[in-house]
Amino acid sequence: MILSFLGRNTEGILADAHREFPNEQGVLVISRDGDQLQPPAGVEVVPVSAFAPVVGESYTLIANGGTASQLLPVVRRLVEAKVEFTAWDLQREGKTQVW
Repeated sequence: MILSFLGRNTEGILADAHREFPNEQGVLVISRDGDQLQPPAGVEVVPVSAFAPVVGESYTLIANGGTASQLLPVVRRLVEAKVEFTAWDLQREGKTQVW
């Protein structure tokens, strides 16, 4: 499952993620609590305080977009849940694994 963050370019980041990770099934976008930004249509969104990794699920975390207040709690919960995940920085030049 692709995890991404609600930010100003969520739609573009998700398009890049789908291009780079075409075999990933499902997308979950993490928003800040009380965020007023509107997510792209048809995308499942959960506030950062409600994010809970599913044991047995594998995650591809896209570290672009959003804020540190979204990224750090998500990484912490992924690590604490001991689920399988990788984290990536997507740029025009390509992707770089950061975790």
